[in-house]
Amino acid sequence: MKIDFITINTTKLEESITFYTNVLGFSLDKRVPAGENITLVFLSDGAGGSIELVDGGPSHPNHSDCPIAITITVDSMSDIEKLVEENSLIVTFGPKTMPSGVSLLHVSDPNGVTINFVAVMKKGQK
Repeated sequence: MKIDFITINTTKLEESITFYTNVLGFSLDKRVPAGENITLVFLSDGAGGSIELVDGGPSHPNHSDCPIAITITVDSMSDIEKLVEENSLIVTFGPKTMPSGVSLLHVSDPNGVTINFVAVMKKGQK
């Protein structure tokens, strides 16, 4: 497992972009429409750290109790599903495989922080 980025769910996307770029010195890497009323913005600290800002629509998982999530890249979603089952973790979204081949599974940690597990299907992988 590897921490990929920290996600911040926001209703103040432009203010957040300005804060992280102009105040903290992050660079805007990309802005991506991700479905109905959902925009993803990726910011880089220039040293390998990243922040994802999510301005979500109605189909986006609700993170109202804790607007921060940690995204962890994994090699196998089936291994994560076993980990979730063996430890009785609370699933808040998924498992779901997107049309792009990205598999998602979200759980809550004991503090209510969302942990997003992401597995990207490699070419030739099923």
